[in-house]
Amino acid sequence: GAWFGFEQEYFFYQDGKPYLEVLFWIPVDSLSKNINADGSFHAKAEVLLTLSRDRKVFRADRFMLRSPDLKEPKPMLHVVRWQVPEGVQLLQADISDAAYPERSVSLVDSLEVVPMTSSPALSDIQLFAMVSSSGKSDDPLSKNGFHYEPLAWNMMSRNLQVLQVYVETYGMTAMQSSGYVMRYRI
Repeated sequence: GAWFGFEQEYFFYQDGKPYLEVLFWIPVDSLSKNINADGSFHAKAEVLLTLSRDRKVFRADRFMLRSPDLKEPKPMLHVVRWQVPEGVQLLQADISDAAYPERSVSLVDSLEVVPMTSSPALSDIQLFAMVSSSGKSDDPLSKNGFHYEPLAWNMMSRNLQVLQVYVETYGMTAMQSSGYVMRYRI
């Protein structure tokens, strides 16, 4: 099948410091599969994620993703969270089939990380197909006590009955005494 992968970046602040959240969505049916005796299968993809400035890499992670044993193809989802410095940077993700490294894709994006403002502001908005309570802090798809399943490409299918969103607010201290209402329009 055709090989492709997907990654999406989101910016948030934690304790006043910017961090980047990179979501990987890799379709298992585009990778070679290891088939088990019971007919289930799994696939592996290798990812190299780098962050650079002025052509100098200052952050890099290489990791192997393995799908669980499956009976039907489902995408592999993975999230990487990095604290990042302010300024313009280049994010590159190289994703390859672990069995056939020549089957790969490189995704490159220029990012501008701005300092957190003291004025009221919102983080990037993330759309989720599903959210549930989570007690696992080491789950890459968990954040602030919740496990989530992101919507690929931020596209909502017609049969999705409930759309879950995640957004953080910043700089709201000055408004606490006066009260406020936050409204979303999708």
